[in-house]
Amino acid sequence: MPFLDIKGLTYTYPGQTRPALLDVELEMERGELVALVGPNASGKSTLARAIKGLIEPQGGEITIGGQAAAAGSVDRRVGFLLSNPENQLVTSIVEEDVAFGMEALGMAPDVIRESVDRILETLGIVDLRRMMPHRLSGGEQQMVALAGALAPDPDILILDEPTAYLDPYGRRSVLDALNEVVRRGKAVLLITHDMEEAALADRVALIHNGRIERVSRPLRFFTDRTGLEAVRLRQPFSARLWNTLTEEGISIMDPLLDLDALVPMLVQHAGNVHRRRATGGSSECDHGGPAVFPSAMEFQDIGFRYGTGGEADGDVLDGFDLNIPKTSFSVLVGANGAGKSTLLQMSNGLLEPDRGRILINGLTMDETRRLPGGVPSRVALLFQNPERQVFSDTVYDDIAFGPRNLGRTEAEVRTSVEQALTWVGLAAETLQRSPFHLSGGQLRRVAVAGVLAMGSDVLVLDEPTDGLDPAGVDEFMSRVGEYITRTGSTVLLATHRVPEQMEGVDLLATLGEGRIRGCGAPSRVLFSPDPSLALDFYPSHVRVQVELLRCGIDIGEPSLDPGEAARIVAQTLRKGTGRGEE
Repeated sequence: MPFLDIKGLTYTYPGQTRPALLDVELEMERGELVALVGPNASGKSTLARAIKGLIEPQGGEITIGGQAAAAGSVDRRVGFLLSNPENQLVTSIVEEDVAFGMEALGMAPDVIRESVDRILETLGIVDLRRMMPHRLSGGEQQMVALAGALAPDPDILILDEPTAYLDPYGRRSVLDALNEVVRRGKAVLLITHDMEEAALADRVALIHNGRIERVSRPLRFFTDRTGLEAVRLRQPFSARLWNTLTEEGISIMDPLLDLDALVPMLVQHAGNVHRRRATGGSSECDHGGPAVFPSAMEFQDIGFRYGTGGEADGDVLDGFDLNIPKTSFSVLVGANGAGKSTLLQMSNGLLEPDRGRILINGLTMDETRRLPGGVPSRVALLFQNPERQVFSDTVYDDIAFGPRNLGRTEAEVRTSVEQALTWVGLAAETLQRSPFHLSGGQLRRVAVAGVLAMGSDVLVLDEPTDGLDPAGVDEFMSRVGEYITRTGSTVLLATHRVPEQMEGVDLLATLGEGRIRGCGAPSRVLFSPDPSLALDFYPSHVRVQVELLRCGIDIGEPSLDPGEAARIVAQTLRKGTGRGEE
């Protein structure tokens, strides 16, 4: 008998006619990691809540360890991490938050202390233990919330997008911790939009339109590119490369090797193809310092520290300089806690720098505040967590809030709302729904629409693609470029990893140690022989090419496009195996 056995599970949200779950069937064993994947609004989070007992299904049953779960009753055998970690943090000190769940279960104080110490060490967040959760970055909050879910050592662990807010270092820590949980005989259900994470699972389950449509081993699941694209998913680069090599008649790799194993193998097979020239250029900032192009926003010698008088003190930004050209799409990349969100909140005046100044269209922040409409009419900010700025009863009213407060007529407001809804790819019937009945990805789109509707000169977006399915991420990046072209606006997007889709991005800047480490055209920064960013932050297809170049392999002209990158690697291997002239 499976340890977790779900049969015929059906659930429809109040006020809705379409079931969120429909006859769901899923089995899991102890010591197994199952990745649950699917497009936005497919039922992933609803299924997680049903297993935990946070909602009561209208049909079907859930059995854990041979015992039927009590319908609508929270099951203590199940640990659960919410998709928005901020909603799971309940105390004012990190270590107390990690201990909270164990205290609620009545565990002994010495057991609680030992567990808190172990989990903080495992996740590499010991230095956060005395800090205030609400002062942490989104990624740090996610690690703390995960620690709280792990600490009671549940039999089943359900994680809803546990790495969405994490940089690559945090992601690796989480995956290592999950592997340890599985080795100890626990069952883990990992809900993720990251197909490379899903490829590391024992099995992958696809949920679509509320149904579990497919459960299979990763090898079989991810080599079916057509099937993935039909449900808005995409192949991990290793699987895409395997397909490309197979088409070229080259069979040298397991399609699901992680990159640490993949690159040395590729180097071995391409070893007799030597690089004849250096690729790329210096990653030295092209747009820092005096503006070369008309500037929408300039950060000049910005310095900032949080003066809490505690362990959180320290320079967040120190000598930060960056020029954002007008009508450009600029991306800022940095690790969790590097200061991205702090910087973005300075861009529209929510925070003031300790030193330096910020210019908007050549005017200081004080000068901009004195203009009609002030800063909000010129710089619109999307917070990292959309729940922070979504609050109205309907989607329409939430998107309309900004334009209304800028004094626009109701006719103008409606036009702005409808245009913004189109830009983010939501259907018109969404307008009369409560935003809090939407999926996490849909909620993020509503928050983005609220920013777009303001029609500001500059849009500042903090991690806007977290929670979107793979196709949604690609659509978002493409729509940003189209939006800039049609409106003449400027977009600054901050993220903890370089996006896989870089088409239309004009400027890539990397943040580290409180300042810009490199910036310029994306290809110039990413393929520079003098990198400003650790390879862990690169998309897989870029990382593979860069590592081949660093090993002296001539791959020709590298590409930012995943499909083209796979072809480049395949052609390189053909030359390396002596088959290039066939």
